[in-house]
Amino acid sequence: MFLLACLIGAICLPLITRGKRNFSWRNTKFKRLFRSDILILVKLLLVLKVKAARVRGVDWSVADMFEEILYRHGGKPAIVVAETGSSTTYTLLDRRSNQVAYWALSQGLQKGDVIALIMPSCPDYVAIWLGMAKVGVCTALVNIHTKGPALAHAVRIALEQSKSHTPIVVVDESLASLMGPDVLDALPETVRICVYGGEAEAGGISRDDMRSQLATMSQGSVPEGSRRGIMWNSPLIYIYTSGTTGLPKASKISHLRFFSSAVMFSVTARLRSDDRVYCALPLYHSSGGMLGVGGCWRAGCTLVVRRRFSVRHFSSDCVAHRCSVVQYIGEVARYLVNSSETDLDQQCSIRVAFGNGLSPDVWRRFQQRYHVQRICEFYASTEGNVAMVNTTSKVGAVGVVPWFAAKLYPTLLLRMDPEGEELLRDSRGRCVSCQPGEVGQLVGLINDHDPARRFEGYTDSMASAKKIVRDVMLPGDLYFASGDLLRKDAFGFYYWVDRLGDTFRWKGENVATTEVAHVICGFPGIADVNVYGVEVPGTEGRAGMAAVALKESSQADELDCKSFFQHLDRHLPSFAQPQFLRVAAISSSTSQMTPTFKRIKTQLRKEGFDPANVEGEALLLRDGVDRTFVPLSRHLYEAISDGSLRL
Repeated sequence: MFLLACLIGAICLPLITRGKRNFSWRNTKFKRLFRSDILILVKLLLVLKVKAARVRGVDWSVADMFEEILYRHGGKPAIVVAETGSSTTYTLLDRRSNQVAYWALSQGLQKGDVIALIMPSCPDYVAIWLGMAKVGVCTALVNIHTKGPALAHAVRIALEQSKSHTPIVVVDESLASLMGPDVLDALPETVRICVYGGEAEAGGISRDDMRSQLATMSQGSVPEGSRRGIMWNSPLIYIYTSGTTGLPKASKISHLRFFSSAVMFSVTARLRSDDRVYCALPLYHSSGGMLGVGGCWRAGCTLVVRRRFSVRHFSSDCVAHRCSVVQYIGEVARYLVNSSETDLDQQCSIRVAFGNGLSPDVWRRFQQRYHVQRICEFYASTEGNVAMVNTTSKVGAVGVVPWFAAKLYPTLLLRMDPEGEELLRDSRGRCVSCQPGEVGQLVGLINDHDPARRFEGYTDSMASAKKIVRDVMLPGDLYFASGDLLRKDAFGFYYWVDRLGDTFRWKGENVATTEVAHVICGFPGIADVNVYGVEVPGTEGRAGMAAVALKESSQADELDCKSFFQHLDRHLPSFAQPQFLRVAAISSSTSQMTPTFKRIKTQLRKEGFDPANVEGEALLLRDGVDRTFVPLSRHLYEAISDGSLRL
């Protein structure tokens, strides 16, 4: 039926668009758009539909997907490390993952168990979760910048899903210090810490050297019986998102979901087997770990990884490793175009740049400086069922679902109330769709029988339920609520606007205001706090700002700024630490409340960090050099605003 619908649509499209201004079939631009975007959209859905039909009811996993690639491209480099130039072929990656699989079995791990992995980007990172997948073990990919209670929570919620009585945490030797007493004390006593590359004792828990143990394991193929019972909807990995509740939430990524991400990247970017894809994004995030790794697998090409993005090394890496495709986030592109040009910039030959968050003011500068032929800006969320790609290079658009193809991909923009927190409903109790140009929340229809429309949710069922909206257009229908505000034009191009609620994005990471507020309230003398994101000219996302109310006995200038900085640094990654503080006594109006006790952030966001908008309260700026907070003067404000002082 789906194939028939696509065929009929392709035949009837010229008739549907006849006479419509700007959509005439004689319009060369429209023809090109149809060939690229519409056919790509149809191809994406077809591939997913066909794969879902083939694997439904039978054993199938990412291990099967990898074996297909291995057969065709075994001798080709799968992963190249940019810092050293060392490469790992698909065959070597397979052998390493086999050792991991046999190691897992030797540790008593079984199908349905879960381990936690804390490791920087490297070939063994992929080999570990792939090896675990070969025996049906799910791997939780923990953000390496998570600290203290948040880290303990992230590990704990993953291990709670495991059937094993001795759950395992694998942590790289370079990050072993993260597993301090504050984390270990919050984990089950039976947990085993396996340090990858070293041995140590901490907190009375033995830390085994997993890397040396792997050397003793067989590199031979793992018997297919070891993954019997693993199906397309079985959990492959957990990827964490900040969400709106504060502490990290583990999003469930199934084997078919990983495959879907691989298809999305490889098809829309038109990856070729001779491509080299540059990825300086972390592999514990979906962009690097799912799109990057999976897309390269499906195309049979090479992924070039760097542990941490570096402006200084970008061009030299792309030239030295002959990278034809790069993955980006908006912050990366802005850092690059704001840096001094080098001769190597002109030697870059980038066919496709694929990513999200690219601002219109950076788009063309980035494209021209690095000779990027095509930019594919996309929209997606780790846990959501809504994803789209702008393959036309239309500046500013994050994706396109043309009006005449909307039935193939049921997504909606819904009107919000004036405060922007709740969906508006009409007299019948149904949600109201936005008109072209209106801003609304993006939602996607949920259909568990359609792999492209499934919402797999989190390990926390209550958190999953909060992301589902019911009775949107029809009684009983279910939609995934993205929490993101977008707008679209009459044709169907979508444009990013902002995030909703208690999260904001900074330095390429989602920040949960509730988590930051919880940490701040743990500092002596703090009575209340309101955390939010503020716009900073010339930067992507929003910078963190905290309106802090001191206890009644304190004055606004009595905050111990150095101790407060140290407190934040101990408990929060750098991207989550507030860049600005607004400090007042508790009697001020800093912690305004609505009648329903929701903190009013709208006015605080509007006032931002401009000293002219803040009276009677101390305004402070985070000083990362001296590790303190300093008064935010008018001079500093103007320096930040004109870009001469960067946060």
